[in-house]
Amino acid sequence: MKYKNSLYLIAILVGFSSCENDNSPKGNILLSIDGQTYRMDDNLALYKLMPFKNFSALNARWSPNGKKIVFSTNKNSSTSGPSLYIMDSDGQNARPLSELSDGSPLPGYAPAWSPDGKNIVFALCLCEGGGYAELYIMNLESKNISQLTNNNYPDGLPQWSPDGSTIIFQSSDKDSIGAVNLYSINPSNNQESQITFNRGRTATWNSDGSYLAYYSINDTSVHIMNYATMQDSSTIRIVLGNEILSPVMAWSADDSAILFISNTTDGSAQQHLNQLDLKSHTIKRLLENLDHVSWIDILK
Repeated sequence: MKYKNSLYLIAILVGFSSCENDNSPKGNILLSIDGQTYRMDDNLALYKLMPFKNFSALNARWSPNGKKIVFSTNKNSSTSGPSLYIMDSDGQNARPLSELSDGSPLPGYAPAWSPDGKNIVFALCLCEGGGYAELYIMNLESKNISQLTNNNYPDGLPQWSPDGSTIIFQSSDKDSIGAVNLYSINPSNNQESQITFNRGRTATWNSDGSYLAYYSINDTSVHIMNYATMQDSSTIRIVLGNEILSPVMAWSADDSAILFISNTTDGSAQQHLNQLDLKSHTIKRLLENLDHVSWIDILK
Protein backbone atom coordinates (compact mmCIF):
# COMPACT_ATOMS: atom_id res chain seq x y z
CA MET A 1 0.00 0.00 0.00
CA LYS A 2 2.84 2.35 0.90
CA TYR A 3 4.54 1.54 -2.45
CA LYS A 4 1.36 2.37 -4.39
CA ASN A 5 0.96 5.70 -2.61
CA SER A 6 4.55 6.62 -3.47
CA LEU A 7 3.93 5.90 -7.13
CA TYR A 8 0.76 7.99 -7.02
CA LEU A 9 2.68 10.92 -5.48
CA ILE A 10 5.40 10.65 -8.14
CA ALA A 11 2.78 10.67 -10.90
CA ILE A 12 1.22 13.85 -9.48
CA LEU A 13 4.60 15.61 -9.26
CA VAL A 14 5.58 14.58 -12.80
CA GLY A 15 2.23 15.77 -14.17
CA PHE A 16 2.54 19.11 -12.36
CA SER A 17 6.08 19.61 -13.65
CA SER A 18 4.98 18.85 -17.23
CA CYS A 19 2.21 21.46 -17.07
CA GLU A 20 4.56 24.09 -15.67
CA ASN A 21 7.10 23.53 -18.47
CA ASP A 22 4.58 23.15 -21.27
CA ASN A 23 5.71 25.57 -23.98
CA SER A 24 3.52 24.09 -26.70
CA PRO A 25 1.71 26.67 -28.85
CA LYS A 26 -1.62 27.88 -27.47
CA GLY A 27 -4.34 30.25 -28.63
CA ASN A 28 -6.79 30.43 -31.52
CA ILE A 29 -5.39 33.56 -33.21
CA LEU A 30 -2.79 33.38 -35.97
CA LEU A 31 -0.64 36.45 -36.66
CA SER A 32 2.12 37.25 -39.12
CA ILE A 33 4.81 39.30 -37.37
CA ASP A 34 8.04 40.26 -39.11
CA GLY A 35 7.47 37.59 -41.74
CA GLN A 36 6.78 34.70 -39.34
CA THR A 37 3.62 33.06 -38.02
CA TYR A 38 2.64 33.15 -34.34
CA ARG A 39 -0.23 31.82 -32.28
CA MET A 40 -1.69 34.25 -29.73
CA ASP A 41 -3.83 33.32 -26.72
CA ASP A 42 -6.43 35.37 -24.82
CA ASN A 43 -3.71 36.83 -22.59
CA LEU A 44 -1.81 38.14 -25.65
CA ALA A 45 0.98 35.62 -25.11
CA LEU A 46 2.73 34.74 -28.39
CA TYR A 47 4.01 31.33 -29.48
CA LYS A 48 6.20 31.30 -32.57
CA LEU A 49 5.59 28.55 -35.11
CA MET A 50 8.78 27.53 -36.90
CA PRO A 51 8.05 25.52 -40.05
CA PHE A 52 11.33 26.77 -41.57
CA LYS A 53 14.46 28.34 -40.16
CA ASN A 54 15.29 30.90 -42.83
CA PHE A 55 12.06 31.42 -44.78
CA SER A 56 8.87 33.37 -44.22
CA ALA A 57 5.53 31.88 -43.16
CA LEU A 58 2.73 34.28 -44.12
CA ASN A 59 -1.05 34.54 -44.66
CA ALA A 60 -1.63 31.57 -42.35
CA ARG A 61 -5.17 30.22 -41.99
CA TRP A 62 -6.67 27.57 -39.72
CA SER A 63 -8.28 24.42 -41.00
CA PRO A 64 -11.90 24.19 -39.75
CA ASN A 65 -10.97 21.62 -37.08
CA GLY A 66 -7.90 23.58 -35.94
CA LYS A 67 -5.49 20.72 -36.61
CA LYS A 68 -3.77 22.13 -39.70
CA ILE A 69 -2.58 25.52 -40.96
CA VAL A 70 -2.15 26.52 -44.60
CA PHE A 71 0.22 29.37 -45.43
CA SER A 72 2.34 30.96 -48.12
CA THR A 73 6.14 31.17 -47.97
CA ASN A 74 9.12 32.42 -49.94
CA LYS A 75 10.66 28.95 -49.61
CA ASN A 76 10.85 27.55 -53.16
CA SER A 77 9.09 30.64 -54.53
CA SER A 78 8.88 31.18 -58.28
CA THR A 79 8.11 33.88 -60.83
CA SER A 80 4.44 33.22 -60.02
CA GLY A 81 5.02 34.27 -56.42
CA PRO A 82 5.32 32.49 -53.07
CA SER A 83 4.66 28.78 -52.52
CA LEU A 84 1.71 27.26 -50.67
CA TYR A 85 2.51 24.97 -47.74
CA ILE A 86 0.58 23.21 -44.99
CA MET A 87 1.72 22.38 -41.45
CA ASP A 88 0.38 20.97 -38.20
CA SER A 89 -1.10 23.42 -35.68
CA ASP A 90 2.15 23.38 -33.65
CA GLY A 91 4.22 24.45 -36.67
CA GLN A 92 5.66 20.99 -37.34
CA ASN A 93 5.52 18.71 -40.38
CA ALA A 94 5.51 21.49 -43.00
CA ARG A 95 5.11 20.27 -46.57
CA PRO A 96 3.92 21.66 -49.92
CA LEU A 97 0.15 21.92 -50.27
CA SER A 98 0.59 20.31 -53.68
CA GLU A 99 3.30 19.93 -56.30
CA LEU A 100 3.47 20.80 -59.98
CA SER A 101 4.52 18.32 -62.65
CA ASP A 102 8.16 19.35 -62.28
CA GLY A 103 8.09 18.65 -58.54
CA SER A 104 8.07 22.29 -57.46
CA PRO A 105 5.51 23.45 -54.85
CA LEU A 106 2.19 24.92 -55.98
CA PRO A 107 2.49 28.74 -56.02
CA GLY A 108 -0.14 31.07 -54.57
CA TYR A 109 -1.01 33.37 -51.70
CA ALA A 110 -3.85 34.27 -49.30
CA PRO A 111 -5.19 30.68 -49.06
CA ALA A 112 -8.46 29.94 -47.23
CA TRP A 113 -10.15 26.65 -46.27
CA SER A 114 -13.68 25.68 -47.17
CA PRO A 115 -15.78 25.10 -44.01
CA ASP A 116 -15.96 21.35 -44.69
CA GLY A 117 -12.15 21.20 -44.88
CA LYS A 118 -12.16 19.62 -48.34
CA ASN A 119 -11.02 22.54 -50.50
CA ILE A 120 -8.71 25.55 -50.39
CA VAL A 121 -9.23 28.75 -52.36
CA PHE A 122 -6.17 30.87 -53.12
CA ALA A 123 -4.98 33.71 -55.33
CA LEU A 124 -2.41 33.20 -58.06
CA CYS A 125 -0.95 35.59 -60.59
CA LEU A 126 0.38 34.10 -63.82
CA CYS A 127 1.86 37.49 -64.53
CA GLU A 128 4.60 36.58 -67.00
CA GLY A 129 2.06 36.88 -69.81
CA GLY A 130 0.74 40.21 -68.52
CA GLY A 131 -2.12 38.66 -66.53
CA TYR A 132 -3.67 39.52 -63.18
CA ALA A 133 -4.19 37.61 -59.96
CA GLU A 134 -7.20 35.30 -60.18
CA LEU A 135 -8.78 32.91 -57.67
CA TYR A 136 -8.39 29.14 -57.86
CA ILE A 137 -9.76 26.23 -55.83
CA MET A 138 -7.83 23.06 -55.04
CA ASN A 139 -9.51 19.87 -53.84
CA LEU A 140 -7.34 18.47 -51.07
CA GLU A 141 -8.13 14.83 -51.81
CA SER A 142 -7.79 14.76 -55.61
CA LYS A 143 -5.36 17.73 -55.83
CA ASN A 144 -7.43 18.94 -58.81
CA ILE A 145 -7.31 22.71 -59.35
CA SER A 146 -10.06 24.75 -60.98
CA GLN A 147 -10.01 28.43 -61.87
CA LEU A 148 -12.73 30.35 -60.03
CA THR A 149 -12.45 33.90 -61.42
CA ASN A 150 -11.45 35.19 -64.82
CA ASN A 151 -11.82 38.94 -64.60
CA ASN A 152 -8.66 40.45 -66.06
CA TYR A 153 -8.57 42.48 -62.85
CA PRO A 154 -6.56 41.73 -59.68
CA ASP A 155 -8.61 39.47 -57.39
CA GLY A 156 -7.48 38.61 -53.88
CA LEU A 157 -8.06 37.98 -50.17
CA PRO A 158 -10.78 35.32 -50.57
CA GLN A 159 -12.91 34.37 -47.55
CA TRP A 160 -15.25 31.38 -47.55
CA SER A 161 -18.65 31.87 -45.89
CA PRO A 162 -19.33 29.58 -42.89
CA ASP A 163 -22.01 27.66 -44.83
CA GLY A 164 -19.72 27.13 -47.83
CA SER A 165 -22.10 28.70 -50.35
CA THR A 166 -20.14 31.89 -51.04
CA ILE A 167 -16.63 33.22 -51.35
CA ILE A 168 -16.09 36.92 -50.72
CA PHE A 169 -13.07 38.58 -52.31
CA GLN A 170 -11.87 42.02 -53.26
CA SER A 171 -11.17 43.18 -56.77
CA SER A 172 -10.79 46.32 -58.83
CA ASP A 173 -14.15 47.91 -59.55
CA LYS A 174 -15.11 46.95 -63.08
CA ASP A 175 -16.61 50.41 -63.68
CA SER A 176 -13.80 52.39 -62.09
CA ILE A 177 -10.36 50.91 -62.71
CA GLY A 178 -8.17 51.21 -59.64
CA ALA A 179 -11.04 51.42 -57.14
CA VAL A 180 -11.32 48.26 -55.03
CA ASN A 181 -14.69 46.78 -54.02
CA LEU A 182 -15.99 43.53 -52.57
CA TYR A 183 -17.51 40.78 -54.68
CA SER A 184 -19.14 37.44 -53.96
CA ILE A 185 -18.90 34.31 -56.07
CA ASN A 186 -20.74 31.00 -55.86
CA PRO A 187 -18.07 28.28 -56.08
CA SER A 188 -20.56 25.77 -57.51
CA ASN A 189 -21.44 27.80 -60.63
CA ASN A 190 -18.94 30.73 -60.62
CA GLN A 191 -21.81 33.25 -60.52
CA GLU A 192 -20.31 36.55 -59.40
CA SER A 193 -21.89 39.70 -57.89
CA GLN A 194 -20.59 43.03 -56.67
CA ILE A 195 -21.70 43.59 -53.06
CA THR A 196 -20.15 46.95 -52.13
CA PHE A 197 -20.14 50.22 -54.06
CA ASN A 198 -18.33 52.43 -51.53
CA ARG A 199 -14.81 51.07 -52.12
CA GLY A 200 -15.39 48.35 -49.56
CA ARG A 201 -12.61 45.99 -48.61
CA THR A 202 -11.18 43.88 -45.72
CA ALA A 203 -14.21 41.58 -45.46
CA THR A 204 -14.67 39.20 -42.50
CA TRP A 205 -17.60 36.95 -41.53
CA ASN A 206 -19.11 36.56 -38.09
CA SER A 207 -19.31 33.01 -36.72
CA ASP A 208 -22.60 31.96 -38.37
CA GLY A 209 -22.23 33.95 -41.60
CA SER A 210 -25.24 36.17 -41.01
CA TYR A 211 -23.14 39.33 -40.93
CA LEU A 212 -20.18 40.55 -42.93
CA ALA A 213 -17.92 43.32 -41.67
CA TYR A 214 -15.95 45.40 -44.14
CA TYR A 215 -14.02 48.65 -44.30
CA SER A 216 -15.03 51.46 -46.63
CA ILE A 217 -12.29 53.72 -47.92
CA ASN A 218 -14.90 56.35 -48.82
CA ASP A 219 -15.91 57.11 -45.23
CA THR A 220 -13.04 55.40 -43.28
CA SER A 221 -15.63 53.37 -41.36
CA VAL A 222 -16.25 49.73 -40.58
CA HIS A 223 -19.62 48.63 -41.93
CA ILE A 224 -21.59 45.69 -40.54
CA MET A 225 -23.69 44.21 -43.36
CA ASN A 226 -26.69 41.96 -42.86
CA TYR A 227 -25.81 39.43 -45.53
CA ALA A 228 -29.40 38.22 -46.03
CA THR A 229 -30.62 41.74 -46.94
CA MET A 230 -27.30 43.11 -48.25
CA GLN A 231 -27.96 46.21 -46.13
CA ASP A 232 -25.60 47.79 -43.60
CA SER A 233 -26.96 47.46 -40.07
CA SER A 234 -24.34 49.74 -38.50
CA THR A 235 -21.42 51.99 -39.42
CA ILE A 236 -18.50 52.54 -37.06
CA ARG A 237 -16.18 55.45 -37.76
CA ILE A 238 -12.46 54.59 -37.46
CA VAL A 239 -10.11 57.46 -36.54
CA LEU A 240 -6.47 56.47 -35.99
CA GLY A 241 -4.47 59.68 -36.38
CA ASN A 242 -1.59 58.99 -38.75
CA GLU A 243 -2.72 55.40 -39.40
CA ILE A 244 -5.10 53.78 -41.86
CA LEU A 245 -6.62 50.33 -41.99
CA SER A 246 -4.78 47.65 -43.93
CA PRO A 247 -6.67 45.10 -46.07
CA VAL A 248 -6.74 42.59 -43.19
CA MET A 249 -9.27 42.13 -40.37
CA ALA A 250 -10.93 39.23 -38.55
CA TRP A 251 -14.10 38.85 -36.49
CA SER A 252 -13.44 37.49 -32.99
CA ALA A 253 -14.55 33.95 -32.15
CA ASP A 254 -17.29 35.20 -29.80
CA ASP A 255 -18.48 37.88 -32.28
CA SER A 256 -17.90 40.65 -29.72
CA ALA A 257 -15.03 42.40 -31.50
CA ILE A 258 -13.12 42.80 -34.72
CA LEU A 259 -9.33 42.63 -34.78
CA PHE A 260 -7.73 44.73 -37.48
CA ILE A 261 -4.34 45.94 -38.63
CA SER A 262 -3.46 49.58 -39.16
CA ASN A 263 -0.63 50.98 -41.27
CA THR A 264 1.22 54.18 -40.42
CA THR A 265 1.23 56.93 -43.04
CA ASP A 266 4.38 58.72 -41.84
CA GLY A 267 6.78 56.61 -43.87
CA SER A 268 7.81 54.35 -40.98
CA ALA A 269 6.04 51.32 -42.54
CA GLN A 270 4.78 50.19 -39.14
CA GLN A 271 1.79 47.86 -38.84
CA HIS A 272 -0.15 47.57 -35.59
CA LEU A 273 -2.75 45.19 -34.18
CA ASN A 274 -5.97 46.74 -32.87
CA GLN A 275 -9.28 45.59 -31.45
CA LEU A 276 -12.66 47.23 -32.16
CA ASP A 277 -15.28 46.47 -29.50
CA LEU A 278 -18.59 46.12 -31.35
CA LYS A 279 -20.70 47.10 -28.33
CA SER A 280 -18.88 50.21 -27.12
CA HIS A 281 -17.22 51.04 -30.50
CA THR A 282 -13.97 51.68 -28.63
CA ILE A 283 -10.61 50.84 -30.17
CA LYS A 284 -7.77 49.25 -28.20
CA ARG A 285 -4.18 48.82 -29.33
CA LEU A 286 -2.91 45.27 -28.78
CA LEU A 287 0.75 44.17 -28.63
CA GLU A 288 2.01 47.69 -27.95
CA ASN A 289 5.68 46.87 -28.53
CA LEU A 290 5.26 45.12 -31.89
CA ASP A 291 5.27 47.27 -35.02
CA HIS A 292 5.11 44.80 -37.90
CA VAL A 293 1.92 42.75 -37.58
CA SER A 294 0.63 42.03 -41.08
CA TRP A 295 -1.95 39.22 -40.87
CA ILE A 296 -4.76 37.85 -38.67
CA ASP A 297 -6.79 34.66 -38.73
CA ILE A 298 -9.04 33.46 -35.91
CA LEU A 299 -10.29 29.92 -35.33
CA LYS A 300 -14.02 29.91 -34.57
